[in-house]
Amino acid sequence: MNLDDKKILNFHLTNGALKREASEGLKVAKILEKAFNEGFFSRRNKKFIKNRAFSRGRQPMKEYLDYLNIDGKEAFVNLDMKAPAIAPKFIQVMIGGFMKREEKVRASAVDPVSTERKKIERENAEFRMNQGAEVAQMEQQFQVELMPKGFTPEDEDELELFFSDYQTPEEIMFEQGVSFVLHQNTWPVIKRKLLEDLIEVGIAGTKTYVAPNGQVKIKRVVPENMIYSFSEYDDFRDLSFIGEVVSKKIVEIRNEYPNMSEDELFKLAKSGKNRNSSLGWQERYRYEVDRPYDDWTVEVIDFEIRTIDSLMYQAKTNKFGNLIVERKDKRPTKVSENKELITKDMFVIYHGVYVLGMDKMLHWGIQKNMIKPSVVKEMADAYFSYSLYMYENLDLENMPIPERMETSIRQMTLAHLKIQQLVAKMRPPGVAVDVDALTDMDLGQGKSSTPLDAQAVYDQTGVLYYKSKNEEGERSNGLPFQELPNSGGAAQLQQLQATYNFYLDRLRAEIGLNEVAEGASVNPRMGVGVAQAQIAVSNNATDFIYEGYLSIFNQTAFKASLLIYDATMYGGEQYREYMGESVKDKKFDIKIQVLPDEKDKQYLEAMIQTALSAQQIEFEDAFKIRHIENVKLAEMYLTKSKKRRQREQMEIAQQNSQMNAEAQQKSIQAKGQSDAQLQQMQSQSKASLIQIEMSMKAEMAEQEFVQNILLKSFETGSTLSPELRMIVDSYMAKKQAKEQAIQQQQVQQMQEMQAQEMEGEDMEEEMQGEEMGEEMEVEEQDNEGMAE
Repeated sequence: MNLDDKKILNFHLTNGALKREASEGLKVAKILEKAFNEGFFSRRNKKFIKNRAFSRGRQPMKEYLDYLNIDGKEAFVNLDMKAPAIAPKFIQVMIGGFMKREEKVRASAVDPVSTERKKIERENAEFRMNQGAEVAQMEQQFQVELMPKGFTPEDEDELELFFSDYQTPEEIMFEQGVSFVLHQNTWPVIKRKLLEDLIEVGIAGTKTYVAPNGQVKIKRVVPENMIYSFSEYDDFRDLSFIGEVVSKKIVEIRNEYPNMSEDELFKLAKSGKNRNSSLGWQERYRYEVDRPYDDWTVEVIDFEIRTIDSLMYQAKTNKFGNLIVERKDKRPTKVSENKELITKDMFVIYHGVYVLGMDKMLHWGIQKNMIKPSVVKEMADAYFSYSLYMYENLDLENMPIPERMETSIRQMTLAHLKIQQLVAKMRPPGVAVDVDALTDMDLGQGKSSTPLDAQAVYDQTGVLYYKSKNEEGERSNGLPFQELPNSGGAAQLQQLQATYNFYLDRLRAEIGLNEVAEGASVNPRMGVGVAQAQIAVSNNATDFIYEGYLSIFNQTAFKASLLIYDATMYGGEQYREYMGESVKDKKFDIKIQVLPDEKDKQYLEAMIQTALSAQQIEFEDAFKIRHIENVKLAEMYLTKSKKRRQREQMEIAQQNSQMNAEAQQKSIQAKGQSDAQLQQMQSQSKASLIQIEMSMKAEMAEQEFVQNILLKSFETGSTLSPELRMIVDSYMAKKQAKEQAIQQQQVQQMQEMQAQEMEGEDMEEEMQGEEMGEEMEVEEQDNEGMAE
């Protein structure tokens, strides 16, 4: 890297007052300009251009003319010299796979007030879980609220499940604010470009800054335009300076730097690449709204340099006893006795904008809206606006995907051209004609056949007329037409196809993509488990690219959160209106949470289906588990649901056993059995309860064993052994028999209830008949008395 390290070092050693002078910024800008135009960055950009050409299927084809012995001026074979698009398919497969993975911003409050608040809420929930019943009785007795209301877990597992994903309203609000800024800047579009850069050139980055209108902006930085200092880390955490070369329109420069005169702007426009040399200066340009050179562009280098400034303060106590602190740019030559000089070293970011080739600084000074930590103990630090990542960084060099593919693509391209050349030179199958066997023949009707006529008949009809005897009457053994096969070209074509396929397999191995992940044709008999395993292997081979993207995403979201927080705290009205005043004086940590991918969802769904088939969870539990974004939390909730279901089943069994015991006790009491017999029955019922509980636990253990067998079989895609299949079938048969017995018992109980109802109806009818008979007898007696 051709950087004048001594001059850069001299800048860092200069005092703060001198650093802020424009001449110092101009010195640094010239060093960066020289470094960008030659040396390391020039070689880097050439490599980037070549890698992007290979990744887009536009590799140079001129070099293959020598391999085919073609000088380019006179070609005897018509070849299509367009580059075959080999790499784009693999590049798009990788990008498409990464784009399907979803992420979300996760905000966590780290200030002491929020941390203590979450701790207290957890302790209150634990107190309500352990002492809630007793306190509720006291509240009901004394009519006084003694315990704060809130979530009350059933057990330790539910307590851990709830607070492992617990967020305060302020955290949710701030998280939504950061997500809103990412949405405003169309982050999915930036994500695709970042993945393209990481795959094609091995480095990518973003810039997070505050626009003049106060909005937080995020943009993707083109790697070819970047300039940066040496770094030993993949995420460039130890950079001392960074910048980019961008093209700016004259109208943009006028809006960003209103203090520049129109004469200076015209000179800048004349120095641009798309300038019109015939355009001259006119005084009316000072006052017109639209100038003819407004859309002309100039190249500028927009850079930041991170350095330490010693901030000096002079403190003194006035006659009223008040402490007065004054900022000093320079160390005073003399400090009086009643004054104290305080120095504080802090990292600051200097921002400069320099016009390339013009020795002109558009801007220089301490960066406005500097990104600084929100934690007080880290306020001495400062962050660049840029967020970079280069995987496998070794002296600012790495091997991107196209470089790994280059050798195979070259050989595949050469085989592709050779196939074209062979096809162009291949001759069609010919026919050897024995003219002596096709002498003039009289076909009757005064017509004679020549050899050409015989060939025409043979070509059109396949019928061959020829003389089998010569003029001496001797018979000829050979046929007049002999097919000439083209055996040499077919064999060479097969060899070239094998060569092409060999390098295709080698290319897959070099970049870590197999046929299943690529989407090529695979064996239709391949099991689902095997196919998923192949895709998982491919994902593991390319995950370093996705990890690089996550690093950039995390850095960008973190810096955007700091800018949003500063805007909310110090006058950013639009963000304050969106998030409200609740986030003020709070400190947040931002992390990127990767949502479950298809593999995680399939694994979780397999567990859900297994638990449902074993009746360990309800459908409501399955619905909620499917909508939990964190796989770990989903597994915890599934475990909790299974335990709750087991507890409910045991409670039902105990209730049934207790009801049976009570019925037996009533039966014993009705028959007048002794107390000894009653006590014996109670002990038997207790023993029965214990036996049922043990039976339930054994059944649950067997059920869990069968579940694990089925889940393991689903994950591996293998079939069960005969022994395991026998165990599973036996368990399912017993379970089905038990369910049928329960159904039969329920049906029998329903029939008994119906029989009892019918008996009751018959008794009512009999009683009604007896009453009617008595009434008729009374009426007859009355009638007889009246007759007498």
